[in-house]
Amino acid sequence: MISEETIQHQGRRFDPYEFNAGTSLAINMNDYLILATDTRHSSEMGINTRNISKIYFLDDLYLIVTGFYADGYEVYINLLYQLIEYESKNNKKMGIRSAAHLLHNLLYRKRFFPYYSYCILGGFDKKSQKFLLFSFDVVGSYGETVCRVDGSGTTMIQPLLDSRISKLNWENNDTKVTDCKEVCELVKIAFKSAAERDVKTGDYLDLVVVKKDGIERTLHKLRHD
Repeated sequence: MISEETIQHQGRRFDPYEFNAGTSLAINMNDYLILATDTRHSSEMGINTRNISKIYFLDDLYLIVTGFYADGYEVYINLLYQLIEYESKNNKKMGIRSAAHLLHNLLYRKRFFPYYSYCILGGFDKKSQKFLLFSFDVVGSYGETVCRVDGSGTTMIQPLLDSRISKLNWENNDTKVTDCKEVCELVKIAFKSAAERDVKTGDYLDLVVVKKDGIERTLHKLRHD
């Protein structure tokens, strides 16, 4: 039987982290990227704001951060500073693969008191002439990915993308979804479904389509309560 003293001691446990973000996803279709997040910023069962994006634009690189908002913003500022410094010293922009390794270093050096930030970094690789997408855990371990979901709606949306985009559970996987409009509609449906079941996901869907010739950004209404 747990003593009252033990319970009181556990209640005073130090916890510097708080999960503020809802759900984020990124999909790499080689010719274009789809980035999507909800705009809700919550604290336990309260909503702090209904209109804050988790997508950060780093010139021609794109960062999504899910988790503790303060940590995520610090990751963004540190990465932005390093990218600007690199460009000023070398007179060229850092490539997506080098930027992914840089982000790994930024996260890994804080491994003993890590940023509570799950990161996704995407961009166009000039060597391969296609888009690349990398996902990171909180201590910097990373890998290239096709579709990634982070946040409170992961268990609802990731299996859908694994089935419809990656075709992981299909015997005949030659008929992959490639049309941009169809993928965007799938993302909208996924977020609407997640918002119906997850209190931390909601308000608006911030949807960004990144192509070689430009960026298209739209906002779609989700459940507000």
